[in-house]
Amino acid sequence: MSDPYALPPGDGPDAAPLPWLQPLAPPPAARRAAFHALVCDFNLRPDRYLHVTRVPADWPARYRSPDAFGAAGRKLLARHLLDANGVADRHDFDLANPCARLALLPGAALEQLASYAGLLLHRNWLRDALTVRRIRAEVAARLGGDALELALERAPEFGALADTLEPWRADPAALPVVIRARGGRLLADFIGVAGDAVARRARLKFNRAIDDEAPYWLNRAQRDQFGELMFLFLIPERLASWDWLF
Repeated sequence: MSDPYALPPGDGPDAAPLPWLQPLAPPPAARRAAFHALVCDFNLRPDRYLHVTRVPADWPARYRSPDAFGAAGRKLLARHLLDANGVADRHDFDLANPCARLALLPGAALEQLASYAGLLLHRNWLRDALTVRRIRAEVAARLGGDALELALERAPEFGALADTLEPWRADPAALPVVIRARGGRLLADFIGVAGDAVARRARLKFNRAIDDEAPYWLNRAQRDQFGELMFLFLIPERLASWDWLF
């Protein structure tokens, strides 16, 4: 089985830095306290951002929300999650490059970006398939008509990477789930090159469905173009309140 946390082939530790891993300046002074709080929570308190689908299935119903543990219990839960994901002794308190800082975004913001990434990934297929009324209705209902317009019409081209949804053409209701899962996997793999400590924690913010998708081994050109879409278009357009982070 492929290691979901490994570097892409040809990008070992001695290779030149990958696109979007260049060091960033510290956040503005007015934002520095907020930045440090985000960094500490990301490293030490996974209980505060664990996606609901990643709660172990065998936990009793009353304990499936971290709030059920109380303040002291949540600290123990955080330690358990760090141990269970193999990062109790691996930290990144610098988060000094754009990919790493993406992991600091709230889960809801990452899911929004995952939807856009999934739409962009399947852009060519969708442009043809959306002429079918039921397909357009299903995708727009679950992902939003504005998201469709942004990704398919206004976003810069993303020709470096493309995927197809042809196996689901006859099952339009399944399309939004696949689009979001693949987009989430693409985004998680893009973030993950920032390092193991970042990769393993960041995945906890995503729906578990991304684990069932094949990894995206992005080459330099693909990473560069995807990063441009994220940092120069999607975040300024849809997450402008977080632009200071980058």
